[in-house]
Amino acid sequence: MIVAFIMVAALMALIPALGVLDGIWTIGAVSAILAAALMTIAVAMPAGNLARFMRLLRPVLVLVLCAPALWMLLQVIPMPARGLANPIWQSAAAALNERFAGAITIDIGATLLSLAQYCAVVAAAFVTAAVALDRQRAKHILYILVIIAALVVARQIALDVTSPDHPSGDDSSDWAFASVAAIAGLLLSSAATIQAIEQLQRSGRPRRSRLQATFVLSGAIPSLLICAAAILVRGNPAAIIGAAFGTATLLAAFAIRRWLFGPWGTAGMAAAAVIGLLGAFAAIPVMKNADPTVAFSTQDQTATERMLPDVLPAGSGAGTFNALVPIYRNMGQAASQEHPTAAAAINIEMGPAFLWGSIIVALLGAWALFNRSLSRGHDYIYAAAGAGALISLPILAFVDGGILNFGAALMVGVLCGLAFAQSQSGAARDVISLELQDPGDEADDHERKAQAVPFPNFDRTWPRLVLVIFGLLLTEQAAWILLAERYSHAEVQSSMEQNAAATGVRREEIRKAAATAKVRGDLWADSGFALVARPWTDPETKPNQDNVPEPALNAFIRTLHYSPHRGDVWLMVAALANRYRLAGYDTGALLKMSYYTAPNELGLLPLRLHVALGDDAAMSEPELRDMIKRDISLVLSRQPTLKPALLDAYRSASATGKMFADNLISEVDPGYLKTIRTQYP
Repeated sequence: MIVAFIMVAALMALIPALGVLDGIWTIGAVSAILAAALMTIAVAMPAGNLARFMRLLRPVLVLVLCAPALWMLLQVIPMPARGLANPIWQSAAAALNERFAGAITIDIGATLLSLAQYCAVVAAAFVTAAVALDRQRAKHILYILVIIAALVVARQIALDVTSPDHPSGDDSSDWAFASVAAIAGLLLSSAATIQAIEQLQRSGRPRRSRLQATFVLSGAIPSLLICAAAILVRGNPAAIIGAAFGTATLLAAFAIRRWLFGPWGTAGMAAAAVIGLLGAFAAIPVMKNADPTVAFSTQDQTATERMLPDVLPAGSGAGTFNALVPIYRNMGQAASQEHPTAAAAINIEMGPAFLWGSIIVALLGAWALFNRSLSRGHDYIYAAAGAGALISLPILAFVDGGILNFGAALMVGVLCGLAFAQSQSGAARDVISLELQDPGDEADDHERKAQAVPFPNFDRTWPRLVLVIFGLLLTEQAAWILLAERYSHAEVQSSMEQNAAATGVRREEIRKAAATAKVRGDLWADSGFALVARPWTDPETKPNQDNVPEPALNAFIRTLHYSPHRGDVWLMVAALANRYRLAGYDTGALLKMSYYTAPNELGLLPLRLHVALGDDAAMSEPELRDMIKRDISLVLSRQPTLKPALLDAYRSASATGKMFADNLISEVDPGYLKTIRTQYP
């Protein structure tokens, strides 16, 4: 088991990097580490520990953990009933004149990646729980988490102090991760502090044990102060209240055990906590008439607020928030500027029922851990800290999106695994490992060891088999992600802005990445763009006139079969269909899909005008004429830097397109029409 502990420690050491790295490969790398850890546990865990580990996984807990994964799988499978599938699939099928099975999600690859991330977090909780059954290893995990949380928060504070231009507060996605670390660090530091103080207060403790407690105390208190300062500096009232109530839960367990309030005293404290929580939220300034999922956020939620009224009961698919942003954001707004709260993102992606059900489950889990902490011995502090986290983090979900960050989610998974592992009491506890046993703790556990049940009839085969199967699933998802990422390259669109020769060298690797991942529309789109000789956003793009670029067209069509929300891909297919007069493709219908899925993308406007004004069929449709009119009016009135693109589109326009442009430009800017006619009579 020491190998599994080392893997858990290594994973925790990676959390600060995982919180700030933005790469799909991190999910694959973590999955590979956890797969190895699960295999190790399946082989090396003693029978007694294995039996106690399986007792942790009660049917209700297993059902709760499996429910999100099953829901994500349901979102990606073809829907037999058209009403269950997202309407975008029906629109895509009509535009391409093909039959689409349809699904709940609008991006199959993104939802499968979210499923992989969730499985990695659950695996982290499982591995931590298996290792933390041992008291000494549980302590070590607690101390490592305290250090990691303090480092993450201290780094963020240092960045704000030393870099005046660095985004801070609610405007920073880094702060969203740091806020989760701050709350987790506050709870864990408080737990370590209480544990050390209680150890110092016990009579008859050996000198070594007292020195160890003093050393822990000297590290836990500074960490507590750093995390508390970060929460206060950030200044969001809801986040402060969430941290306060989580810490109060931990202190309530300490007070009840210390002063033996009894059932009535405990009930009174619970009632006071509920009243205090309701009163605190009533006093918080909120956005009036806003959806509850964004009401407590101080960030710009413009696109998110537009999405929320259109939320479907089944959601749009896990991991698809960024896919929806181009449809709802303002003209010219970058996707990175929209930072939704976790509650809003979950509501949009998974559906309202899933969101509120998750919150209820978290609160029930907090109640279960709190009750278990009251029945524990000296190690009650772990379950109490877990209960505090399950109260604080749902509140934080309404403030920012930090808990959806991969590094933050792993930290929460490790914390919950630690809390549940040490929530068992009496005979359900793990037998303490002799090689790591603190001599001062032997007397505390002597009686529990004597009461331990040997589990003579316990079947050791099927639990090990379950762990192996889970490890194999993680291995498969790690291979699926890492093999594709090995071939793919970040910032493919930026690389396409280089010369065509440089892109040509890499296009085969990009194609291999898409072929390996199979259902990831983003990689198929990259493959298609890499096959275009010049930047596809350049209005002067001239595909080879001699033959149709079939590989690029096929890659774009594959993209739309897995990610029909890609407005840039719809536009590229429309451009190719218009240029080569491809049979079976309706340029007007393809253009409509581009407008529907990315109406405010300034980067698409040059090529979109180029295609629209050059297609007589597009000019004959009233709806498309209104869309084209909007683009031209935007260029003339608000985006003068795009006038050269309008000039180029006018130059290559059909006679009908030039007539339409003349009429519109004469209404908006008659002087500019003279300029155009002078250059292109």
